[in-house]
Amino acid sequence: MSDGVEYKRLVDLPGLVLGIGRSKAFNFGRHYQLGRFHFLRRFKQTVGMTPHAWLLRLRLEQACALLARGKQTIAEVAQGVGFYDQSHFNRAFRHAFGVAPSAY
Repeated sequence: MSDGVEYKRLVDLPGLVLGIGRSKAFNFGRHYQLGRFHFLRRFKQTVGMTPHAWLLRLRLEQACALLARGKQTIAEVAQGVGFYDQSHFNRAFRHAFGVAPSAY
């Protein structure tokens, strides 16, 4: 399978950003019929980052869109994109974008 097709399969998982939430039950490797470590290697080769880093980045990008609308509090945005609490969201946001969510 070509990398382009594989990448499309990886990013087209329905509801990935908000659907997985904090659940550890979803097994990516089984979805793609690969062992855990084989999947992790293939994912990183194809996407350029680990699944965890990729999912975190997607959640933060979704959070940016929600914050830009200005209709939800930071706590609501944090919970809506799958962060356990607002302080964890604030740290991840600041690390990724260099500013606090309140300054975005």
